[in-house]
Amino acid sequence: MPDSLLLQVLIGVYVGVLTGVLPALVSWALGFTFRYVTGVTIPGLAVVAVGAALAGISGGLLGLLDPGIADTPVAVTAVLIVLMASLWAHDQGDKTAAEVPRRFTLATIRDRTLPTELVERVGGFGEVSIEVETIEEHTERALSEELRGAIVGERFRFPADLTVGEIEGRLADRLAARYELADVSVSIDGRGRATLLAAPAGARLSRRLREGQRAVVVRTLVPPGLARGDEVRVEEADLTATVLSDPPTEDEEDGELGRVALGVTRSAERALLGRERVEVHVLPRGDRPVEAFATALRRTGREIGRVRLSNAEHRAAVASAVESNDLAVLAVRRPDGRLCGELTEGDAAEVFLAGSREALRSVRGGRA
Repeated sequence: MPDSLLLQVLIGVYVGVLTGVLPALVSWALGFTFRYVTGVTIPGLAVVAVGAALAGISGGLLGLLDPGIADTPVAVTAVLIVLMASLWAHDQGDKTAAEVPRRFTLATIRDRTLPTELVERVGGFGEVSIEVETIEEHTERALSEELRGAIVGERFRFPADLTVGEIEGRLADRLAARYELADVSVSIDGRGRATLLAAPAGARLSRRLREGQRAVVVRTLVPPGLARGDEVRVEEADLTATVLSDPPTEDEEDGELGRVALGVTRSAERALLGRERVEVHVLPRGDRPVEAFATALRRTGREIGRVRLSNAEHRAAVASAVESNDLAVLAVRRPDGRLCGELTEGDAAEVFLAGSREALRSVRGGRA
């Protein structure tokens, strides 16, 4: 071996570069894979151990050629070069994994939560902050520059225990409601930055139609607040339709009327075409069993009524109507406030009945 220290260091750098290629590649792959799959950075100590082990294998082969290398500055310099290259490659692999768009990953990766370093403690609960970074061009219609400027850079906070897929869904719903977007898809990377693919409210009408639906434009007296997605009942055609307009447009011939696009089935389409004007009734949204039950009763010609039992004769009249199946007891409220399902002898009570209007009028003493 040469006696000059500088020469030995240069030889150590050369040996370190030769033996450090394989450990650097393995470190990059470990850092990328671990961050990409789990969302957590692999500890640097593990990378150092793997890099040193691989470098030891390569260095051992060089030691067989020249046993004097092991106890010289050449070996020390080569080991330092290998370890620094391994740590740098691991950091680059970790950054690359965080930059890769998540919509190209497998579905199982969307079930993970965001890294713990993004979690902030707010009032004892963990939250993550998501920033809208970029908006990609949509095939239907591009967003205006003003709308892009309002969305890009905006931050949204979500509970930290939500998975990435759940956060993407909630963020898409918030953006669609706040900016009236027709179509929104969100992709969040490992650093909490969101990329949007969005189309404004004027995008194609066909995207709002469900399978088997057709769009039909009708003239009607538009109820205040009618919006896209509402369910309406068209009595003239005896059908239920979905509002597709956003918002309903005013009719040029008659300012009191408006033109509304409805999504109906193909069979119901014929019932609306050719009608000069129709009347629509907005149906309630959500799951309301009581209202659904009352609506079903009204369609069969029956109603729900509340009757206050004044005396024993009145109680007997109600019981007779129930026995003859003219009325049905829905609930009985006792004087103490308790509810029961049967009409029994006792103190005065309040009874909720279902039946025809004539039967209810008879037990109310002729009052409608």
